[in-house]
This record gives sequence, structure tokens and C-alpha cells, in this order.
Amino acid sequence: MENNLYRLGALMFDDDSSSFSRKTTIRKIIEAFFVLKENCTVLCSELPELVKDAFDIELHIDEIQKVLYNSKNFEFIGGHCQKQHSDYCSLQVHLTIKRYELVSQKEYYNSIYRYIDEYYNSDEEIRNIITNEEFTKLIEDFLYSVFVQNIAKSSRMFDVSIDKKDLLTDLKVSEERKKIINSFLDYDDDNKNKAIYNIGSLAIEYVILNGGIDLQSQESNILKKVLYLDTNIIYRLLGINGEQRKIKVRNLISRCIETGQQIKISYTSKKEFFDSIDYQLQKVVRYPSNIRYTEPIDNAIIKDYYDTKSGNAKFYRAKVQAEYEDLIREFSIVEEKYDFYGTARGKDRLAIDRYASSIAGYKNKTLKEALPDATNTYYIEKLRSNQGKTFRELKEFFLTSDKNLINWETEAKETYPVTIYPSNWLSIILRFGSRTNDDYRSFVSFIRNVPHEEKRDLDVVLATMQVIAQKAETAEKQKALFEIFVENEYESILKKSNFEEKIIYIEETIPPYIDRMFEEQSEVIRRLEEQSRLNTIKQQKEIENLRHEFEEDKSSDDKQRLELCEEKFNSEIADRKLRLVISIIVFIGCIIGLIYTLPNILSVDNTNKSKILIEFFISSISFPVLLWSIKNIYKTSSVKSLKQDLLLKEITKQEIDLLLENRNKLFLVVLFF
Repeated sequence: MENNLYRLGALMFDDDSSSFSRKTTIRKIIEAFFVLKENCTVLCSELPELVKDAFDIELHIDEIQKVLYNSKNFEFIGGHCQKQHSDYCSLQVHLTIKRYELVSQKEYYNSIYRYIDEYYNSDEEIRNIITNEEFTKLIEDFLYSVFVQNIAKSSRMFDVSIDKKDLLTDLKVSEERKKIINSFLDYDDDNKNKAIYNIGSLAIEYVILNGGIDLQSQESNILKKVLYLDTNIIYRLLGINGEQRKIKVRNLISRCIETGQQIKISYTSKKEFFDSIDYQLQKVVRYPSNIRYTEPIDNAIIKDYYDTKSGNAKFYRAKVQAEYEDLIREFSIVEEKYDFYGTARGKDRLAIDRYASSIAGYKNKTLKEALPDATNTYYIEKLRSNQGKTFRELKEFFLTSDKNLINWETEAKETYPVTIYPSNWLSIILRFGSRTNDDYRSFVSFIRNVPHEEKRDLDVVLATMQVIAQKAETAEKQKALFEIFVENEYESILKKSNFEEKIIYIEETIPPYIDRMFEEQSEVIRRLEEQSRLNTIKQQKEIENLRHEFEEDKSSDDKQRLELCEEKFNSEIADRKLRLVISIIVFIGCIIGLIYTLPNILSVDNTNKSKILIEFFISSISFPVLLWSIKNIYKTSSVKSLKQDLLLKEITKQEIDLLLENRNKLFLVVLFF
């Protein structure tokens, strides 16, 4: 079913429609079925069973009949679908060719497999770890787990009894595989994010169809909901858990407000938030230090304190207070002033304490730590006491990213759930309106895996970093010293009974590690210097080799060039030889002609006028031809003229000088020898 699920998701939301028509949803499911089966012809009466086998969605024959009867997207064999449809209808049906081609094209562009292949082929590191088939299966299994888990969440929300846990195989993957899944989810592609959203949100359609819910009638009720924010949501809105979480949660709250929800913070949540800030700051006030390396600190408040380089606990507290007040104004959040637990009496107080005890046991927390969750949960139940028992009737919800609290409520309570996870609520409200690329990106970020990392005791980390910050100034040196020290001394520090003893132990034992760090750094510097020296020698050899290769190439090119120039030069000389011979012959002919004709012309005794006329004509022609031959002989035998012609043949002046070396400007000898 998994592969079919992804293909259905690609077609259900292909047009970003916010229509809630059950008929439209059923039509898209039937169209998706025919695309899946390559538009084969089937009996109308068999469609409910075939759809059930393909997508595990139950549709009644009457619902299918209404869609087929009113749609022009289907073709029938043996007649046309009638209003009064028989369970044993023998009509055969398939999509029209035009509709099939259109829907198939949409499936290709929306298919998650397209983006799985593109990402795998673009990431060489992943290709070196797993095959394309393994990568595809890994993403399939993860998205299927999201789909089934969302069925459970949506079933709780709409009070529909659908248990699909049997479909969910235990997705146990290594930390390396989790990082691979997250890398696919994190890479920035709006169309990929939309494809993942389509699959995750398909769970809502699944619950709506199988539960017989009229979602359209519930739109106004969703818009009237009131969301109370848990402390962990406030952390994220203020960026204490990091900038990325801040962006995605702010986007969620903005969408909630746009779709009409009212945002509130209870007295209990506000008190828990600022109490947690004050409690954590007490740890940094006792031992102020210049901690630069904060990666090992597994505490959002303390890590944020050092990351923002506040340097003063009072200043940081004032900064958080100001940012909190800005948040209240920005989102028009309602702050409640009523201390519900402080004024609770009788059965209300007993119920809260009972919840606190149960939550503390489930989450492995103290009663004091569990009390805010217990108070908020019971408080919202109390607000709902006269509202009814269905999603449509209930108004208040508790938005939290605490999965343990949500799981506790699922297992420990039978009443309608109070808690709701951000991604589940986001998929609901996006079902009611247009969706943007930021919305898809937020949805994907909410379903990311959280890689399991070995958590170190916070007091051990803080005590170690407090001492290290006095010994090393830069983040790089603090990191190097922390890693070698904690690797060897963690268990010993952990055994110390209080923070002060940890500090004393670290100060006594750290000097050898400082020496070791400097020795390692000196060794690194020595290796770098040696490597630099070797690299210099290597580079010099490479330069010499390159120079030698260049000179060889240049010599070869020069030789080829010289041969080409000599070829052009010899061609020009041969041409000039021919022209010079012709000019000399013409010159001699003209001289002979003049010697023969001039005496007769000048003779006074010559009475043959016709002969004189002919000789005069010959003489008149011989003079200009003689001048032309003299000029041509000079030009042909001139070095200057030769240079000009050789330049026209793309031979440089230097090359011409080389060719004419030791030759006279008048080089008749050159032409003939």
C-alpha cells in the first residue's frame, strides 16, 4: 500500500484546492486508482473493493455512483451510469484518454519519487553509503510512519475510532540513517516539501472519509478555536531554541491567527517560562566566565545566554523580558492573570495533583516539574466542561511540542485530548486555505527526526566549561581542551556530589591536559610547518617541470612557426624570381627595340614614311614599358618591399629579420641562389 499511498498523495492536492467537498475527494481517489492501474477498464460494481485494496479506504457504491454519474471524466462501456445504481452493475468504466493523460502528468510533477531520485543523484556522500533502492525504501518507510502516526493524531482530534498501529512497522534505523533522512527533508526544494506535505496530510482525508466526517461543516468551528501555548512553544517563538525553530513556529502562529484562532498564554505557562529562565541563570551567576564553545551545553537557556554573549545575567533576563513583551504585542496574544492552581480547592486541586503524579512518573520528572503540565491540562478540561465532547463542539486546545506529554494523555486519559502537536494542527488549518512554500517548509521541519545524541550531565559540562574558559580564550582552544578532558575525566567529575566539588576537582586535574593540549597543538604546528616545507619543495619541482614543459612546448611551437614562415618566405621568393625574370626580359626587349628604332626615326635621309611611323609607334610603347620594367625590377629586388609583402602574409618583423639576416637590401643574388 505504501507506494500507492504516495501516488494518491501526489494527486489529491495537485491543484492546491481548499475545497472540502466529499464528492471532490472521492472523485480524486477514483481518478488516482485508474492512474495507478494504467486506466484499465473495470466493472463499476467492483470499484469499492478495488479502491479498498489499493488505498485501504472504504467507499460505498452509492457514493461512487454519484461521482461517476455527474462527471464527464469517465467513459462507460455498455451504456451510461444510472441514478439508480445496482450493486451488481455490469457496466465497465475507465477515465477518458484526455483526463487520464492530464492526471498522469500531474502525478509525475507531484511525485515524491521524482525528488528522491534527484536528491540521491546529486549527493555523492549518500551514494557512497547506500544504494538508490535502499535510499528510496528508507524515505518510503519514514513517510509511511508519519502517515500512520498522523492517522492516530487525526483520529483523536475528530473522535473517530481508527487504529492503524498494525500497519506501522517499527522504524528502527541507525543514527547514520536518521541523518540521511533529515538531509533529504532539509534540502531546499519547495516542490519536494509540497510532495511530503501531501503525503502527511493525506491522513486527514483518510480519517474524514473512513469516519464519515463532514469537514466543511466544521470550518467555522476550527476558526473559532483558542490555542494555549506551552512553555516550549514560547521558547521557540523567542528563538531560545535556535533561529530555525523560531522561524517555523512563528510561521505556524501567524497562520493560526490568519485563519481565526485566538492565541493565549495561561498564568501557569508564563510563570513556568520565567521561573525556568531564573533557575537556569542562577547556574551562570555563581561562576561567571567567558565561555565561547557552547556546543556541549544541552540547555537551551544557558546555551542561548552564552551564544548571545550577554555577559550579565540581569541583562539577559531583561532582554528576554523585553522580547517576550514584544512577542505579546506582535501576535496580540492574550495573557491570563488567573492563578488556577493557586486558587484551586477540593476536587480540582486533587485532580491536578493526581495528573502531576502521573505525568511525573511517565516523564521521569519531579512533581514540581510536572505540575505546570498537569495544571494546564486540567485547566483546559475545566474550560471545556460545558462545551460537548466532539472536535466541532470543543474550543480550547494546548499547543505543545512535548511528545511525552501528548503520549501520556493518549495512554492515561479517556477524555477528548487537550494537547496537540504543531505539525498536526498546521496540517488541519492548511486544509482550510491556500498554502505557501513557507507552509510546506514548516510542515516538513516539524516531522524531522531528532537524532539521538549522548547527553552529558549539565552540571559536569558547565563546571568543566567554567574552568576551561579561564584557561583558554578562543572557542577553538576551549573545544580542544574540553574534548580531551571530558573524554578521560567525565565519570570522575560526575561522581562529585555538588557543583562546587566538581569545580575544585576540575581545577586540580586539568593542568596536565592543558600541557597535553599545547603539546598536541605544537605537534600540529610542527607537522603543518613540515608539510609546508615539503609542499614548498614539491611546488618548486612542479614549477620547474611546468617551466620545462612550457619551454619544450614553446620550442616546438617556435620550430613549427619558423617552418611555416620559411615556407611562406620561399613561396614569396619564388614568386619574385618569376616576376624579376619577366621584368628583365621586358627590359632587354625594350632596350633592343629602342636601339633599333631610334636611329631610323632620327635619320633625315629616311624617306619611307610608313616605316618611320611604325618605328615611332614601337618607340612610344617601349618607353613606358621600359620604365615599368625598371620599377618592377627595383620593387621585386627590394628588401623593404619584401618585408611589406611578408607582413601581409602574417609574418612578424622579428621573424622577417631572422629570415633576411646577412642579406643585402638589393638581393638579386638571393633571388637566384
